[in-house]
Amino acid sequence: MLEGTQLDDSLIAAVPDLVAFVDRQGVIIKYVGGRDIEALPPNESAQGKRLTELWSAPAADALLRMVRRTLKDCVASDGQFIDRDRRYDVRVTPHGRERALCVIRASEAISQPDSPVVHGERVRKAGDAPTVERRAFARRLRQSVADAALRERPLALGMIYLDGLQDVAQVTDFAIADLIMKTLLERAANAAPDQASGTWYVGQLGETILTCVFETQMQRTALESVLEALCQALRETVAIGDASFSLQPCAGVAILGIDAREVRALLEHARAAMFESRRDGGRSVRFYSDTLRLRPLARLDLERELRDAIGNDQLRLRYAARHVLATGERVAVQAYLRWPHPLRGELRPSEFVPLAENTGLAGDLSRWAMARIHADLAHPNDLHDQVPRISFGALRHHIASGALITDLARWLQQWPGRRPQLELRIAERSLAAMPAPEEVLPRLVELGARIVIDEFGRHFSSLTRLVSLPIAALQIDRQFVLGSAHDPAALRLCRGAIAIARELDIPCYASGVDSQEDRDRLQALGISEGIGDCFGDCNPAAPY
Repeated sequence: MLEGTQLDDSLIAAVPDLVAFVDRQGVIIKYVGGRDIEALPPNESAQGKRLTELWSAPAADALLRMVRRTLKDCVASDGQFIDRDRRYDVRVTPHGRERALCVIRASEAISQPDSPVVHGERVRKAGDAPTVERRAFARRLRQSVADAALRERPLALGMIYLDGLQDVAQVTDFAIADLIMKTLLERAANAAPDQASGTWYVGQLGETILTCVFETQMQRTALESVLEALCQALRETVAIGDASFSLQPCAGVAILGIDAREVRALLEHARAAMFESRRDGGRSVRFYSDTLRLRPLARLDLERELRDAIGNDQLRLRYAARHVLATGERVAVQAYLRWPHPLRGELRPSEFVPLAENTGLAGDLSRWAMARIHADLAHPNDLHDQVPRISFGALRHHIASGALITDLARWLQQWPGRRPQLELRIAERSLAAMPAPEEVLPRLVELGARIVIDEFGRHFSSLTRLVSLPIAALQIDRQFVLGSAHDPAALRLCRGAIAIARELDIPCYASGVDSQEDRDRLQALGISEGIGDCFGDCNPAAPY
């Protein structure tokens, strides 16, 4: 409260250079601040003085004209003036008929017109690697938001989660993760297309998050295009020594004035949009909106619906055969979860399996799948005198809790004379996140299960852990198999996975064998078995 007028404390804190009430004669009625302007006293000694006593004559005259024009028109105004070799931004707001609130902030040194200085640190513009050092980023962001709010100008915050970087830090080395982050930060700074030609910068916010701040007005489509270009650049493989790393960027956007009005809320909303993109696998840039506030309720509904679907046997399994690439012999049948939702339509596993993992339904979902496999294999036709090898994707929490051991033993008892050859596919990321796989996996193998590491290459497993575990095979991630036909980085990753499998003396499988050309190429690389459209025997209803 200043002389009966409420002053926004957050505004003063964010723009601390000078805040003062000035009357139409140019007298400072109430003075606050001056901490960052060396020419001004750091106390209230300026109160009662005229503008000409603190500023040069041209600067004081410019300020006085702005004050009088604002009081005359009763409308806030923005402007700039130069004093003591520095440029200042000023906003004048009328407070009654006789005084105006002046908020002034030093913007840049005149000696470096193309290099804005933020607390002594140079921030380069787009096209010139506009990165901001991590410690300075929070300060710079607060100033950007305050300046945008002060001038009533737009500002967009794009937050990008680098999915997989945390796995690198935990499984490989924190120093490697830091090098990857540094490389991607520099890459992002130079990857924005022409739509981002205005003032913008990028910095690190957290161990796995890059944040882009766009200080000029951009349409939603332009923002989306810029962030998609950044994400595309961040998806490219990062080479550290002889190793290659690939991450999945997931981007979310919040806009000042539309989604939030201050820094904290803007960050929270950009983070919410970012994690919404992550839930979708990073397939698209997500914008924060009022609908996101309702998403938790929607997820609660989906959790209840999933629980009911498991209990009412409303899920399905899709089966696809795996063949020896050299001979075409069918050696296994892989089972994939399906959910034909009566209202939402066909739901992908990526839409409900993470929900099951995070809500305690993983065990129930796995048990349902095992029961369905038993029901589908209970009466094989006359053409098959033995039950084929069945490959099933086990859920991480069901494995890590140890409950799968008991459930598998009970399940096998249902097959007194015709036990199937069960293969448990464990995603590489799930293996990396398991606290003690060496205590669980050997017991599953003792029960007769084969352990196959699925989606190999997407995340980062410790080679020491791979050597020490009873792993029967590696299955390369589908996106790298498909990309190996035209992407040198994907081809190198496939060759690396095959080399690891060869050193472990285990076979390497591939999904995405969709043509004879794929089959020949992958066989030449050293992959022994594969699944895909090339063999033409995928059956969504049964394994026979």
